[in-house]
Amino acid sequence: MKKRMTRREAETAKKRAASFVEHVLDDSDHAQEIDDLDLDSWAEKRGVTITNPAKGANMATEKTLRKLSKDELIDRVIEVEDENSTLTEKLDEINSIVTSEDDSDDEGDDSDDED
Repeated sequence: MKKRMTRREAETAKKRAASFVEHVLDDSDHAQEIDDLDLDSWAEKRGVTITNPAKGANMATEKTLRKLSKDELIDRVIEVEDENSTLTEKLDEINSIVTSEDDSDDEGDDSDDED
């Protein structure tokens, strides 16, 4: 199954790929080739399906959703649930970092109360 990305995600991935090739692999010619490809060509070459190809729309319209088959809708729901789960995990990690920083700040404040 092809990887699915929104147009914005694909644009970001393409920019990151070009940057990686230029700065990490030190191949500015290949990086320029990546930059020169239009987004749809790059996506096709990488095996990426752009999920909102029409004029960079941010959200699928109701009309577009009606055209999708039940299996495609189920796949999309699974994809969104996976993305939601990943984002929730990231938020939990951030929360635990912030909470641990707050706890360590509070411990440092206790010594000031003795004066």
